[in-house]
Amino acid sequence: MTDRSEYLKNWRAKNKKKNPDYEKQRWEKRKENCQKYQKSEKGKKVTRTNDWKKSGIIIENIDDFYEIFVKTWECESCKVQMTEGKMGNTRRCLDHCHNTGQIRNIICHKCNQLRGVFDNKRTKLHNKVLLELHRYFILIN
Repeated sequence: MTDRSEYLKNWRAKNKKKNPDYEKQRWEKRKENCQKYQKSEKGKKVTRTNDWKKSGIIIENIDDFYEIFVKTWECESCKVQMTEGKMGNTRRCLDHCHNTGQIRNIICHKCNQLRGVFDNKRTKLHNKVLLELHRYFILIN
């Protein structure tokens, strides 16, 4: 270690107790800055696009698509006026296929739920049909 880095290390060790609330104040300031960032336009965009990526959604040009998403306020399915936020049946949702990650539409939460129920029932029905066909071919052979 150099003399300067050693001096700073010793100084930090000696002066850590001078301000016992330093870590708490630092944490509060960081938390405040994070909240400000998340409320900013850039923060909202980064948060939303990261959520899309974590969900497995595949978008080639995510910046252009985000601009389309932000400007869309009418549900493409039921034509209701959509709202911003995390609660409510009329909030905006990005409908996508969970198997392929391909985007279908920008729709309200209620339509998204209904489509999900329909897809699940269709998948279950499809699986039942395949099971019955499998049983049928086993009986024949």
